[in-house]
Amino acid sequence: MNLKRAEKRLEFNRNFWNQKNISNYDYTLSNSCFCIGDARGPVVIKVRNGQTSSITSVATGKDVKEYFQNYNTIPKLFDVIQDAIKRKAFSLNVRYNPQYGYPTQIDIDYSSQIADEERYLTIENFKVIK
Repeated sequence: MNLKRAEKRLEFNRNFWNQKNISNYDYTLSNSCFCIGDARGPVVIKVRNGQTSSITSVATGKDVKEYFQNYNTIPKLFDVIQDAIKRKAFSLNVRYNPQYGYPTQIDIDYSSQIADEERYLTIENFKVIK
């Protein structure tokens, strides 16, 4: 994807998300990466009052907070996209949820010359908590 276009889409969707003013929500995150199993997920991330309250492995039910610090709120996911744009990633593909604006898929290849540094994040089962 063209990085200028990616930046415009990011800005639009981040503003759209911010207008929704959602501070309590849950989502499931999977991280397909060349990394240890606990860092891949899927995990359920619970956010209350804009802060991460828990990150638990779907497979084991255990707390895996330490592996997901960069992905533990929707605003941080927007930051991951912003960082890829800033670093002029070789390839960046993002899909956004049309109802809320949050990213549902973030595929980043930072360099065509390096193997195993890609990130493929999938965000599913998003639920607003009343």
